[in-house]
Amino acid sequence: MTRLSLPPARSNGVLPGLSPEANGVFYLRTKAEARALEARVRTGVRTRQEFPNGRVAVETTSGDTLETDLIVVGTGAMPDDSLARAAGLNCAEGIIVDDHCLTSDPAIFAAGDCTRFPGPHGPVRLENWRHALEHGAIAGRNAAGGEIAYNVAPSFWSEHTTCTSKG
Repeated sequence: MTRLSLPPARSNGVLPGLSPEANGVFYLRTKAEARALEARVRTGVRTRQEFPNGRVAVETTSGDTLETDLIVVGTGAMPDDSLARAAGLNCAEGIIVDDHCLTSDPAIFAAGDCTRFPGPHGPVRLENWRHALEHGAIAGRNAAGGEIAYNVAPSFWSEHTTCTSKG
């Protein structure tokens, strides 16, 4: 890739709800510019064409055409909460749980990246191994009769070439 197309430095376009500096926009912009990399957010691939020389071109859903040697696509993930919905549990881009991992059914606990738990500014869904490990342990303890609240500050990390962004 040869150009940079991140949101403006004062935008919350990558991880909404966090300051630009905290969510890595400024950091990634600086690192990407130094390596002549380009990142596009909130767009998808409409068409793809491969060339005999190994290069590839894509037309994005925002109407741009990019020709490059390598394209990396990060799509995010949505939890499959169909079983929980079929069981009548409250779901909104994940199974809604309280701070004790209890669902809308008082007999069912849930934990991990399939859940949305109370965060400082509303429901949060985390997709990382630390959250899955800690949240699962608390759900298990509470299902066995415990009364432990899951009070964690949402966090993330991402690695791009030689730079790591953590928050």
